Amino acid sequence: MLSAYRFVSNDLVQREAERETNRKIVAMEQMARGLGVQDTRQLSKIVSETMREAPKQFAWLRILQLDGTPIAAVGASGEKLYSPSGMRQAIESHEMLSKITETPSGRVLVTARPFHLNLGPYGETASGVDQQPPPPPLAVEIAIYLDSVAAPFGPLRFRVLTGVMAALALVIAMIVIGLRFRSYLRGEQLQQQADVARAVQLDLMPPMESIPEDLEFAGACIPAWQVGGDFYDVFSDQNGRIGLMLTDVAGKGLPAALLSSLIQGALRATSWSSDALLQAGAAEQLNDFLCARTAPELFASMVCCYYEPETSILRYVNAGHLPPMLVHRERDGSFSIQRLEDGGPVLGLLPGAFYLQGEVNVDPGDLLVMFSDGVTEAENISGEDFGEARLLSAINNNWHADPRDLCDTVLCELRSFLGDLDPQDDQTLMIIRPRPSLKEQSEEDFVAVGGQALGQLAWQ
Repeated sequence: MLSAYRFVSNDLVQREAERETNRKIVAMEQMARGLGVQDTRQLSKIVSETMREAPKQFAWLRILQLDGTPIAAVGASGEKLYSPSGMRQAIESHEMLSKITETPSGRVLVTARPFHLNLGPYGETASGVDQQPPPPPLAVEIAIYLDSVAAPFGPLRFRVLTGVMAALALVIAMIVIGLRFRSYLRGEQLQQQADVARAVQLDLMPPMESIPEDLEFAGACIPAWQVGGDFYDVFSDQNGRIGLMLTDVAGKGLPAALLSSLIQGALRATSWSSDALLQAGAAEQLNDFLCARTAPELFASMVCCYYEPETSILRYVNAGHLPPMLVHRERDGSFSIQRLEDGGPVLGLLPGAFYLQGEVNVDPGDLLVMFSDGVTEAENISGEDFGEARLLSAINNNWHADPRDLCDTVLCELRSFLGDLDPQDDQTLMIIRPRPSLKEQSEEDFVAVGGQALGQLAWQ
């Protein structure tokens, strides 16, 4: 947990600062091309405009020659951090230099990289007249305050720090109790701690009163032990989008429960539901974080979705999880199933893995069924799996039931299928039916009123 806190506070913040710096440099190059800059003396306007857009984010911004001579500069640059030889070598090898340094206003990440600028043609023309010689290579040096990009990681750092404090308190308590009552309290204390952990995990599950009004929702999580690695969450963001998440950590017990809560906190701390372009990126960052800071045997599958009630569009990323099913009932009474498969591999195994975002339209009355492998792969005494077929049969036979009743029915059939056997794995089931939007309700009311009016006319 201490290592995870250092990684979040230093590595993730520095990577975000580097990304923001690269975005600004690319924007400056595009601005120069758009303005048709043909002279380095025109670069001062671009530098000033870039700093004006974010005056509190950047400490200084300079465009330099390789010997360190500034062509255009804004802000107090402090000492010279990179030698001319180091700058030339970086430009020739197309590399980026970065260094963290202290300033009176706070820590900054100083980045230097080649500045690509087209200053017109050069060389010998067809008529034999020499044009201007090729322009000398330039470099851009930009210093960004680390605190300016650290804010999005604040909730995650708080959660990790809370976990560190809780772990330390638990270790100290266990040492004290173990020294005084080792022979008697060992088993009792572990049992009590497991009970407390189970209560905490249940408290982290979303209460029914917090479910957004745009959803009919039911969820259940049954651990194989007192605590488990399955976890689900549902919430509404400030833009009215509804986030849905289900994770399944490999293994059972306290280690799996800790990792699942860390994943939940990491996703809650990001703004992945605020923009369609951020969802896949959030999964990639979470995968890199788990690869860097967890043991190889600790990995997790995950499905994270967000639903837009106004457009009835569901966007999702499936990270190696059993595909959720969007069940649609046709007018003839038959059922069609759309599986949410787009995404990538499980989290925590493959550094640098790439993830895709999927998108589906949700029609009025559709059911979204999300589940862990503890449901469909549950084995009875004969070694037979419960399977998707039984899950879908229970859903189809009780299609018009409330999601809560439908969830209870499926779990009751699952318990009956297992008989006296205990669950071999954590079992999690989510059933979601989006409520019709105001537009859809108005259209339905219009059709209903129109039908009544036609019936009256026909009677007359």
